[in-house]
Amino acid sequence: VSQSRYHALASGRKRTYLAGICAKSTGMTQLPVFETVFALVLVYALLSIVVSILIEMWNYWRKSRSRMLVQAIHQLLSDPINKNYGELLLEHYLIKNLFNPDTRQPPQYISSNLFAEALIDVIAQQARHTLVKLNLPKVDEKDGSITPISDSRNTAPDFEIKETLHRFRTGLESMKPSPFRDAMFSIYDKSGQNDYANLKANLTQWYEDYMERVGEWYKVKQSRNALFFGFVVAIGLNLQYRDWK
Repeated sequence: VSQSRYHALASGRKRTYLAGICAKSTGMTQLPVFETVFALVLVYALLSIVVSILIEMWNYWRKSRSRMLVQAIHQLLSDPINKNYGELLLEHYLIKNLFNPDTRQPPQYISSNLFAEALIDVIAQQARHTLVKLNLPKVDEKDGSITPISDSRNTAPDFEIKETLHRFRTGLESMKPSPFRDAMFSIYDKSGQNDYANLKANLTQWYEDYMERVGEWYKVKQSRNALFFGFVVAIGLNLQYRDWK
């Protein structure tokens, strides 16, 4: 009995020992896999940060955002038949104030509201000397009585708005037929004859729609830059690894 009990204890200890060895071997195989995955994620994250920094440095040195904005405005307001309205808009005092005072670098962003205000003024300046008649109260020549005007909108700001709209239309009429002139006339007609706010809103929407497409073009360009700098970083790290070996 004692001999059989001895063999049972020995076999139990052996199974316990083998189970411990299997557990240790399993842990040793899982830990390197986890460390490898973690190291790869960390390396790729660091490389993506390096590539992003290189792209930002390249864009800053090349003034990519400013150049893209200027190119987009010139393309949007292109009118070779009449004037260079893109250049006139960039020279407008509302936009000129956004330039860097030291380097005279164009801005990286122009709001749609500011764009609409400047474009209306640029086109209206083509008819600077034209004025709209103000609807004044009528005076009777016989008895000198004054007939009041029922329209309460005849205020000084309202007169300035009507004058701006009149000069805007006159400026469009003074232009030679062109696709840009047709686009401006289309926006003006849809806005109403005396609705400055609606005209500004339509020009704002026109500009925002176009800048959405420009943003997509910029993303495509940056993806190419990311591919190029990623390739450069990969080659550089490979060469350094060979030198270390």
